[in-house]
Amino acid sequence: MRLAVLSAPRRLEVVDEPVPEPGPGEVLPRVASCGVCASELDMWEGAAGIDYPRFPGHEVSGTVGRLGPGVNRFSRGDPVAAWVTGRGFADYVAVRAEYCFAAGSVPRDPALAEPLACAVNAVELAAPTRARTPSSAPARWARRARSTSARTRSPASTPTSRSRSPARRAG
Repeated sequence: MRLAVLSAPRRLEVVDEPVPEPGPGEVLPRVASCGVCASELDMWEGAAGIDYPRFPGHEVSGTVGRLGPGVNRFSRGDPVAAWVTGRGFADYVAVRAEYCFAAGSVPRDPALAEPLACAVNAVELAAPTRARTPSSAPARWARRARSTSARTRSPASTPTSRSRSPARRAG
């Protein structure tokens, strides 16, 4: 298969390499398109402070070529968008199944994974945690808001029958 290698700043070469075998939990898409990410521009210019060679390309769209052991949610020929850690500018790229998303009938000519890659990166950087139950978070937020507002109120701002506004007393 063909694989793009950034051998030095501003020097991209295409080399022949064996088609990778998908490992356990991996999908091997045949790449239809791979986007250029803004994070790869410094690498291209030589301004990233990295060693070469590099294997750019992490925003991939294509169709499933092969499945590794343990992958059941895709079939050969399924259209997918994938976020890979590199080697996306190739005929095939192995990717963890959880980073591979069904693309349905969306055309694969445009690189589909740029928005996906940005979203995955943002979620991973945020490192969110799950609430115990989906309904527990609003109740917890309401309790926290009540306890915070009770602690921050001054006695003068606490509503009492004597502190009601004139409009409320008249009514």
